[in-house]
Amino acid sequence: MGPGRIAGQRGRISQLADRLSTLLNITVVDKTGLAGNYNITMTWTPDPDMEHTMTGDRPPASDVPGPSVFTAIQDQLGLKLVAGKGPVEVIVIDSVEKATAN
Repeated sequence: MGPGRIAGQRGRISQLADRLSTLLNITVVDKTGLAGNYNITMTWTPDPDMEHTMTGDRPPASDVPGPSVFTAIQDQLGLKLVAGKGPVEVIVIDSVEKATAN
């Protein structure tokens, strides 16, 4: 993996969804119903205004024109990202206390 590339062997679609969640900083949910392992290779031109690296940094701008990550998902993998609403996990902190010395 690197900027503008995902490649893996024997990966699950749910793993791809997790990687896309990190990359796009949005929640991506696998609703394909596809089970099993797949060899996945996808390349695209990174968009520094939208994407993030594994460290949270934005990828460098590219001078090479190419497909967006959304186009690459559809053209190269035959999958499609569809915007929707659904339940999300939320952690609520009711109170915080300073730790006491042992």
